[in-house]
Amino acid sequence: MPNEKIFTMADLVRYTLVIALLIFFLFPIYWMIATSFKAPGDILTRPPKWIFAPTLENYVYAFEEANFGLFIKNTLIVSVISTILVIILGSFGSYSFARYNIGKGHLMFFILTTRMMPIIAVIIPYFVIFKTIGRTTIGELLWLGLDRQGSLVICYTMFNLPFAIWLMHSFFQDIPKELEDSARLDGYSRFQVF
Repeated sequence: MPNEKIFTMADLVRYTLVIALLIFFLFPIYWMIATSFKAPGDILTRPPKWIFAPTLENYVYAFEEANFGLFIKNTLIVSVISTILVIILGSFGSYSFARYNIGKGHLMFFILTTRMMPIIAVIIPYFVIFKTIGRTTIGELLWLGLDRQGSLVICYTMFNLPFAIWLMHSFFQDIPKELEDSARLDGYSRFQVF
């Protein structure tokens, strides 16, 4: 049969490499999951135990005694709110940069440089700001302070907003301007066109 593909030695080498890479990259995930089902005495044994009696003791401890559910709830609140804010603010900013050429490219470069700044460089100013605001009534109303979720939302939004603006900027540039012009002729407002 002329359409039959012959399995060659190069195919064998290629598949062997792919399988080896898969095992290499998936092994830490397997190890993490397997360790979560080991008893505390089996986790740090040398040599490691490959065959063990699985237990849910670690999960019971995490959710009942270590209050892990509260940590998950706080993480979900902060990540969802900051993601929504980044998407909304980033789309407004990138749309204005793409359509109205604000700053003629210099402001876009400045936004990119703020993304290049190491996070450790702004930790102390953020600490001082949130410590000061946390003592005020406004800080209490807006969840701001050293141990508040609002502070984390602001930090995550500030760190991720430049990346979102840069990412969406090219998306808005690819949309034909004529499409927006025709919508304006049909009577839509600027916000409706957006």
